Amino acid sequence: MRLKRLRQAIAHPISQNVFALYWLQFATFMVPLITLPYVARVLQPSAFGLVVFSQGFAFVLMVLIDWGFSFHGTREAASTREDPAELAQAVHNVRGAQLLLSAASLPIALGALLVVPKLSEHPEFLILAWVAAVAGGLSPSWYFVGVERLRLISFIQLAFRFLGAGLTFAFVRGPDDAWIVMALFAASNVTAWIAADILMYREIKFRVPRLRPSLGAVRGSTMLFISTVAVTLYTAFNVVLLGLFEPSAAVAHFGAAERILRVSLQVLAPIGTAVYPRLAALQAAHKHERARELLAIAIAAVGAVGLVLAAALAALAPLIIRILFGSAFVAESVPLLRVLVLIIPIAIVSAIAGSWLVTLHMDRRVARIALGAGAINVALGCVLTPLFGPVGMAWSVVTAEASAAVGTLIAVARYDRDTLSHLLSRMRLGARQLASSSQEAE
Repeated sequence: MRLKRLRQAIAHPISQNVFALYWLQFATFMVPLITLPYVARVLQPSAFGLVVFSQGFAFVLMVLIDWGFSFHGTREAASTREDPAELAQAVHNVRGAQLLLSAASLPIALGALLVVPKLSEHPEFLILAWVAAVAGGLSPSWYFVGVERLRLISFIQLAFRFLGAGLTFAFVRGPDDAWIVMALFAASNVTAWIAADILMYREIKFRVPRLRPSLGAVRGSTMLFISTVAVTLYTAFNVVLLGLFEPSAAVAHFGAAERILRVSLQVLAPIGTAVYPRLAALQAAHKHERARELLAIAIAAVGAVGLVLAAALAALAPLIIRILFGSAFVAESVPLLRVLVLIIPIAIVSAIAGSWLVTLHMDRRVARIALGAGAINVALGCVLTPLFGPVGMAWSVVTAEASAAVGTLIAVARYDRDTLSHLLSRMRLGARQLASSSQEAE
């Protein structure tokens, strides 16, 4: 009987999507694990810091082009997937909106060329960052998440990641090859976008988007865009903000620690990504109790893994830094990683509670919370970084993440105390299980 239930659980569409996403996240983890130590050693801190800074700028532009559609588009696709006509209209509206936003990102990139010294001194890095941002922003991954068909697109993206890793070893030989790292980053985004578009338009008939509905899609996702921008202010923007105050070598040390943290957080992402569209569909169908049950399962899975992961990173920080980036990074990056690792349990709370609010279309509330956290990070970063350097930036990020988590929990409590009870009970259960496992290990 138990074996039958196990087979049914594995065959469930959510489980299949989780497995597919874990393959992709395996590549996301393995490719940096393979390439970053090599790139950091070959390029040396200054050139490596320039790559980290440029990629951070690309991620900022990518958020502009995406405009929150990774959440809004997924929610629309999940809600309309039973109606082909409505689903097709949602796809055309989102694609038209993203094309408009891609055009709007160009003057922003040109402005950065004039005012950011690191980019004006290396314009080729700016061009490659913009290409990578446009391709990443136009990727229709949200469509495949919303319709819960992730296996094929995940394996395609996995293949492109490993291809990029192989080309990195083949062509990057010294600090003068830093531009090649950026070129491969851009090429990987472009090829993944083209492949995903081909797959999507095999299911949705291609049509040139119309201006008015595209503008409507921009307006409809504005609150989620504001949320995403605000989140970027205490994630991808960190290396950019640090780079305004500190030399490239300091950015490299901070970037190394933060890369390990963000890659580690991706270990938890597939569960949330696979569960979110099903939660959105259940909420749209007014099946709130079933949505709570699914939320509880996700909390248990993500919470247990997250606590163990945080403890392991804190304990093994010197070894991880030395293996991945070399001995030159240990003295500066290890203290940063041990501060940043506090973000893992905090981010779990924020992500789970925030996703629940988004499925209920409480976009404005989520935007306010994220804006507050982003403002805290920028303000504290501008104060603490000149005083304490990268460590000050790290504590600024932790504080911002904590404020976001507290804000989302308060919002859930005001809207639905039953759901908050589910969240808190699962957190307590996960903590007890972790304590029990630790005692048994001793």
